[in-house]
Parts: sequence; C-alpha cells; structure tokens
Amino acid sequence: MLRTAPTSWTCDHERVLRRLGPRIAAFAGAALLVGVLLVLTKAWYDSRLPGTYSVMSYGYADYGGGAAAPHAGHGGAGQGLSVTDLHGPKAGPPDARFELTALSATIRLASGRAVEALTFNGTSPGPELRVTQGDLVEVNLVNEDIEQGVTIHWHGVDVPNAEDGVAGVTQDAVIPGERYTYRFRAEQVGTFWYHTHQVSSKEVRRGLFGPLVIEPRELPAGGLDMTIAAHTFDGIPTLNADDTVQRRAVRPGTPVRLRLIDTDSAEQRFTLSGAPFRVLAIDGTDLTEPTPLENTALVVGAGGRMDVAFTMPAGLVQLSLGETSAGVAFSPDGEAFALAIVPGTDFDPLTYGRAATTP
Repeated sequence: MLRTAPTSWTCDHERVLRRLGPRIAAFAGAALLVGVLLVLTKAWYDSRLPGTYSVMSYGYADYGGGAAAPHAGHGGAGQGLSVTDLHGPKAGPPDARFELTALSATIRLASGRAVEALTFNGTSPGPELRVTQGDLVEVNLVNEDIEQGVTIHWHGVDVPNAEDGVAGVTQDAVIPGERYTYRFRAEQVGTFWYHTHQVSSKEVRRGLFGPLVIEPRELPAGGLDMTIAAHTFDGIPTLNADDTVQRRAVRPGTPVRLRLIDTDSAEQRFTLSGAPFRVLAIDGTDLTEPTPLENTALVVGAGGRMDVAFTMPAGLVQLSLGETSAGVAFSPDGEAFALAIVPGTDFDPLTYGRAATTP
C-alpha cells in the first residue's frame, strides 16, 4: 500500500487546532466557573431574609381540633396587628419604677481580678428588681455606650410582645444615647431574671443581666431570702460576681430561701451541705408538697432557676458551685466555711414531691 504525504491544508489545520486547543479548554472552564458562580449567587440571593415578613406565611393556625376563631389576626376582621403595638398598660402610675443604664465598666471580683464587663448601673449582676404580684412595673432602659445596642428581656415572665425585649422582632435595639420604657403587670410569682436580647451570646456573657423576683402579696414573716446568680466571667465561675466562698451570719432557727439562677449558656451543678433542704420551685413554678433532701446535687439548666429552702442549724451550711472555688457559707458567727463538697446523687424532679392535679 502506498502512503501519501499529508497535504499542506491538513498540516495547517492541525497546527491551528494545537494552538487553539488550550484556549478553547480555558474558555470552556471559565464558562463553567461563571455558571457555577451564577448558581451560587442566586442561591445566596434567595436565602436572604426579607426586610419584613409575616410569620403567618410560614405556618398555619392550629386550634387543637376545635372551631376556627371568628377573626383573622390580632386586629380582627382580617386585619393584622404588629407585635410592636402589643404594649402593656400605658396609663396609670407604676407601683414599681426602676431605671437601668447599660454601660461598659470594670468590675473587680473578690479574688482581686479585674473584668472588663458590660453592666447595668455599673454592676454585674445588675440591680435586683423585687416587686409584688399584681404590680404595674415600669423600667426605663438607657444605653450609655453599648455600641451594638441593648434591650431587656424578662426571662420566664409572660409579658405583652412589645415589652419582651427581643431585638429585631418586638423592638429595635436601643443604641447609645437612646432609651426605651418597658411597662407590664407582674402577674406571676417566682424567681426570674432579666438580660439583654441584642447579641445576647456576647452581651449576656459579658455581664448584661440581673435578677428579678416577683413576690406574693402575703409573705411569711422573718427569714432570709437571698438571690444567687451563677455566671462565668472570662472563664472564672462566680456566684453574684464573687469567685470565692462568701460568708454570711445567720441565726440558728432562721428559715432560709435561696433563689438559684443559672445565667450561663450551659448547665450548673450546685450542692448544699450541712442541713436537709427542700426544692420549693423550678423556673418560677412552685412544686407540690416538696420533701426534705440531703446529699443531693442540684443541676440547673442554662437560663433556669431553682428555689431551695432550709432551716438554719447550729452549725455550718454551705452552698457550692460544682467543684469550683465559688460558694456561700452560712454559719451563726459568719466566719466558718468548708472547702470539701459532699458528693451525692442528682436531684430528679420527675420523682420529687407529689403530682399536682391537671387542670
């Protein structure tokens, strides 16, 4: 078979292909990349939250099997009503009035360590707000220098939406130099706490919180009622911003109520040694027929509260925060304290006390 030499046209064609091949491949790759970027850009654009939206567009009204309500929306007759319009009582003088100023401040723990904190009125925890059931409460919030803004959320308290302090949902965050007034009626009874709900993962951790106690109209006479907030500052566990064992003088026979609050985003473990005690309430709800406990550890969940009570004996009673150096020692002379923590089983609320009648 005879082999013929390639023609000039064939050689030129092959040379052109060799030159253009890499360019064609690069162009195809670039086109593919652009296509991928367009798909990703559209996915990002579609994932953005709108400036405003109706929560009702993302669900449906569930009436538990009953008939539908005769209105649509809070406004009735098919009209909606913004949650920012759902305020507490606007008229009438308040029974309890407070002013809380959010500002940056240096706080010093009992060990001497300084903490650059965010505070209410220069302290963390902020001032204890103690009111009576049924009180009309008014709280004026002032932001002095918290750049990212601040609100106040009443943790565990059922308040009208516009008083709930959730930035971006029920109100705008209060920026430096501005103020916001909360008004609500304290209908519940129990141990609660307040904290900012603007960038709360950072601002609460740095100290923007405080205790809130709503007392019943009729109070037992005498006794010690003490609120204790557990919080971790810069990795240091504290009780009421004290990282040591606090000492408290209490006369024997005195009824003592401790309101434990976990302000961290993780559970806390408390132990109470030296006297039998009862768990009176969990998260602001009284328990039914609580019975005495001993050598029992109390695990309080993040944001949770637990009220415990004991009668002061002639010796030492000590509350400890896990295996940390923070605690509170109660003794007749206010001098004694013990470092050893009595181990015990964990408190089980499911088997404690008596089941209440279901309404």
